[in-house]
Amino acid sequence: TGTALDQYLATATEYALAGWHVEGTSTVVGTPRIADADYKGQAAKILEVCLDSSRVKVLDARGNTLGAPQFTRSLNIFTLVEEGGTWKIASHDFPNNADC
Repeated sequence: TGTALDQYLATATEYALAGWHVEGTSTVVGTPRIADADYKGQAAKILEVCLDSSRVKVLDARGNTLGAPQFTRSLNIFTLVEEGGTWKIASHDFPNNADC
């Protein structure tokens, strides 16, 4: 939802137009932290989680790997809001130094 939805849709469109796709999955490193917060006037949760993406590759239409990630582990900060009984990502950010 919110800006996170816009970001994910833009990325999906970019990948589709370029013929790119992602293989592999990220894994959680350590214990995520969660805290109560406020997001645009509504109750929210801030989730900080270190994700290891060393097994994730972005491939072009021919199956060639596109670049190497600068960091294989990065601290992701998600703002979660509840909509209709479901928790959704409203924003997705990284700190200035995202290496974790």
